[in-house]
Amino acid sequence: MTEAEWLACEGPEAMLEFLRGRASDRKLRLFAVGCVRRLWRYFPEDTRRQIEQAERIADGLGSMGPAMGRDDPHWITKSPMFAAESAIWTSARSEANARAALMRDVWGDLFRRLAIKSAWRTATVTSLAQAIYDERAFDRMPILGDGLEDAGCADADILGHCRGGGEHVRGCWVVDLVLGKE
Repeated sequence: MTEAEWLACEGPEAMLEFLRGRASDRKLRLFAVGCVRRLWRYFPEDTRRQIEQAERIADGLGSMGPAMGRDDPHWITKSPMFAAESAIWTSARSEANARAALMRDVWGDLFRRLAIKSAWRTATVTSLAQAIYDERAFDRMPILGDGLEDAGCADADILGHCRGGGEHVRGCWVVDLVLGKE
């Protein structure tokens, strides 16, 4: 897959296949959680608890329960690649573009390795990024962009991602860079 194909891809299947063997378990699991959170209102409470457990597992704060099948809500706590594939399988085809956008939110542009300079990790920037992550307060991403710019960041990709709108989820590549997460 080329950079242009990654950035223009409208369906997540090819993107996920490209990531096979390259993506961390954490990123795969958080992508899966981000996908199913788009359908949150349709899930009963017990399924929501499983989704939240999968998120805790991604952050090393929980453990897997008993292994279940794809049709059971426990599928999201299984292997990260299985969870990511299942999240795509579970979603409606009309959601394909949204899933592809979520993949770009989690992994960014895989063909450009961006970094956050230590000078940009001010107390304000890191505390804001941590609050965004902890509270799922992604509406604050433009404020994070402002904080990064105030700290000296002029990187158009980083600032554009913060200010560009679109859906963000835990595992967002900019928030992860600021927090030093993989």
